[in-house]
Formats: sequence, structure tokens, C-alpha cells
Amino acid sequence: MLWRTRTLDLAVRSLALAGAVTAACLVLGVLGAWLVVRSDLPGRRVFGVLLVLPLAVPSYVAGFTWIALLPGLTGFAGAFLVLTLVSYPYVFLPVAAALRTADPAWRRSRGRWGAAGCGPSCR
Repeated sequence: MLWRTRTLDLAVRSLALAGAVTAACLVLGVLGAWLVVRSDLPGRRVFGVLLVLPLAVPSYVAGFTWIALLPGLTGFAGAFLVLTLVSYPYVFLPVAAALRTADPAWRRSRGRWGAAGCGPSCR
């Protein structure tokens, strides 16, 4: 039973979904943390609170809600979207904490080594 082709197919799809969700969560979490902590974005505190709101909703409730709102949201794409939207705060929070506690001198030292700065939007 374990070595059936259907079992192998489901295992490969599950691994692909896990990899895709992980990559998307890394992109969303790191980008969101950088925007909230290191940029001069207006309203970034409100934006930071809004980015962690998915943690207030259990993932199975979010899944049922998405299916109720968009019944056509099924399959790999639907699972990818829902899992990404409920999981990225687990990347956002530790990255934001690391950026807050990181020594700001690293940006100044980059200029000494010839690296370009990130412009006036960084702090």
C-alpha cells in the first residue's frame, strides 16, 4: 500500500506544496518585515499590526472561510494561497524582531566596502 503509484503521487504533490508555501512565506515575511522595520513607509505601525492578524484566526477556520467565499478555490492553487496567507506571519515576526535588534552600523560599514546604499527610504 505504501509503494503504490497513487501514494507516491500524493507524497510528491505534498512536498511540492510545502516547498512552494515555504518559498512564498519567506518572500512575504521578509519583505513585510523589511517594509515595517527598515523603511519610512507611512503608517508602518498599522501595517505591522495588519500583517500579524492571520495569527488570530485558526488555519482551519481560514480554510473554510476561503472555500465559503470562493468555492472555485480548490486544488493546488487554493491550498497554496490559503496556506501562504495563514503561515507567512511565522516568518514575519522573527525577521522583524531580528531587524529591530540588528546593529544599524552594518549599513554604514557597507559604504566603506563599496556597496551601494538602499536609498533614502531606508533607515
